[in-house]
Amino acid sequence: MGKKNRTQSRILNSFNYMFLVASVIVLACSVGFISFHTKLQSLNAVVAIPIVILPVLFFSCFLILTFKFFRRIDEKKNRKLQIVNAILIIAISFLITYFVQMTNQLSDGRNCVTISKELSQTMNWHNVSSFGLHYALRQCSNMVPLIYIQALVYNLFSMIGCNLSIAHMVALGTYLNTIMLLLAFMLVFKMVDRHFPKYIGTGLTFLMLINIPVFQTVYYIYTDIPAMFAVMIILNSYDHFLITNNRNKKIFWLILIIMGSFVGALLKFNVLIATLAIVIHYVLTRSLKKSVKLTVAILIPVALLLGGTKSFMVSTSPIPKSQIGLPAINWVNMSFNDVSRNGGYDSQYFNHTFKLYDKYHTKKEVSKVEMSEFLKGISHRPSRYLYIIYRKIGATYGNGTYSFDDFFSSEYLAHPQLKHSLLGKVLYGKYRKAYLYTTYIIQLSFFFLMMCGFIKIIFNKVNIMNKQPWIIALFGNMFLLLFWESHPRYLLAFLGPIYLVLCLAVSVILKTRRNKS
Repeated sequence: MGKKNRTQSRILNSFNYMFLVASVIVLACSVGFISFHTKLQSLNAVVAIPIVILPVLFFSCFLILTFKFFRRIDEKKNRKLQIVNAILIIAISFLITYFVQMTNQLSDGRNCVTISKELSQTMNWHNVSSFGLHYALRQCSNMVPLIYIQALVYNLFSMIGCNLSIAHMVALGTYLNTIMLLLAFMLVFKMVDRHFPKYIGTGLTFLMLINIPVFQTVYYIYTDIPAMFAVMIILNSYDHFLITNNRNKKIFWLILIIMGSFVGALLKFNVLIATLAIVIHYVLTRSLKKSVKLTVAILIPVALLLGGTKSFMVSTSPIPKSQIGLPAINWVNMSFNDVSRNGGYDSQYFNHTFKLYDKYHTKKEVSKVEMSEFLKGISHRPSRYLYIIYRKIGATYGNGTYSFDDFFSSEYLAHPQLKHSLLGKVLYGKYRKAYLYTTYIIQLSFFFLMMCGFIKIIFNKVNIMNKQPWIIALFGNMFLLLFWESHPRYLLAFLGPIYLVLCLAVSVILKTRRNKS
């Protein structure tokens, strides 16, 4: 192996070390946060910490034993179990979708479906209310693509004689979310089935079944589930791109990577982390000439498509271009503004940013001021920033429900009988505490198994080169959330890589490293 190849290999393997460290930090912060900053905080630490840790250890052992059980049965029986689990996943998805769908949305979801209804009348921002303009073009310009797409959907149905109400749009969005969720699951399964023995795929379908909160997320018509689907399109297409030697097929998968990156990033910018992950992997595993070709072939079309589309969508804006949107540093500063927010959304900091706009007028000037505030704050009180990062990590990863309850209201339930059903009692009623505790345990067990798997990968020097894009993508999102405004639901976009890396970790723990591709 040449000196250059050894350097590339070391850089690639460094992601294994970084991901292991990240997994340890996630587990430590999550256990601390659940023990000291939730309802367990009333207990003594000697009691609270074991209440969190011991169930995680027991459940992790249960998952390993479950995978071992699947390993003992033959491939034919595993395939049958996969089919049964897939049918259950589809049935549970649509059952929960039917019951949890709402007639309206809360928070950003409501704003988007309302503003898009206004925009659909003329597709001109001049005819949108002052609230709509402020929200979409000043406060949350990242929502413009979603609003524009929803407006186009309103118009599409209008062309065929159907006047969609907001309740109809919410119902349609809920079912579209469910379909995209299932398609993302299918792509995860296909990748696992290509890289591991059949029983790992069976175990994956079991993991998907027990992670019930994921099915619950479909009622919120936002960018999270489309982003999850886009991330899996990128990773799956790259996987095929590496496997095939057929030039036409390579071009096809390359186009899918570009389209997945473009549409995904249009709705949620951190989808580009998956795109960068595959570019980094290709650069570190191929020659300079091939690396440059692929990098240019992906990044330039994506950049041009994103820039052109976003410019077109705000071309009728009555607000000057220099004042559209907030500086990127706003989302970083906001996450460190209020300790009690755990790195999440903070309306007070939004108000502070708009006051700066009144004084400095352009996004560029406001960005300079806020960057100066960030550097001054982190240099003068680094311990405060570290404490907020601890709480941010704990609140983000220690919540197995992805905190979608922040956007739920029983007032808007399309089927109010949910509240009185067993499902309603589990999700929102008297069994809710047990449900929440169980979701915490499941989430932390996933990361505990990943940590164990990567300890073995590093010490046994396991070759996982063709699976590195999954690790780089997941680590990239974890790194972003250290500094960006954070929320448990931001993990949803990268749930696919979480499942992929988890299956890799379990396969290594059980010493099944065979790569069938």
